[in-house]
Amino acid sequence: MILVRKHLRIELIPHKPDHIIGLNIDGWIEAEDIQRVVKIIETRLDKGEKLRIYAEVNNWSRMSLRTFIKDLKFSLQHIKDFEKEAIVSDRKWLEGLAAVSNTLFSSIEVKHFTFDEIDKALEWISSWHLPEVRSQAIRSFDLPHKFFKLLA
Repeated sequence: MILVRKHLRIELIPHKPDHIIGLNIDGWIEAEDIQRVVKIIETRLDKGEKLRIYAEVNNWSRMSLRTFIKDLKFSLQHIKDFEKEAIVSDRKWLEGLAAVSNTLFSSIEVKHFTFDEIDKALEWISSWHLPEVRSQAIRSFDLPHKFFKLLA
């Protein structure tokens, strides 16, 4: 009996502008898959812009511990190099993961979209705006200035 496992080649989804990295994920993720994506990210980081990730996750079946550690290590080292991530998936646990990511990592805004919302996800990842955490900080900073203008 021959065991055949579905192996993923993470496919790059072309995007313009170049600071958006599009990925199609479907299947089993290995360390080699992560390494290919890391090379793409490192090349884009050399341009000096903050990056955005757009990921369509069809069927992420599993990831080895070695792969998870490699991905986590790279992600934590470069967390401030990313400003947004759109996750498109019909899997509820990824929706929860997006919410947890927003709580743990305030420097990157993560949103979950369903496959019915692909157009909305593409519009959001391409749009320029201050992430919610940053805009709240700026609004708080502006409050004293607005208050003093009212007194003048």
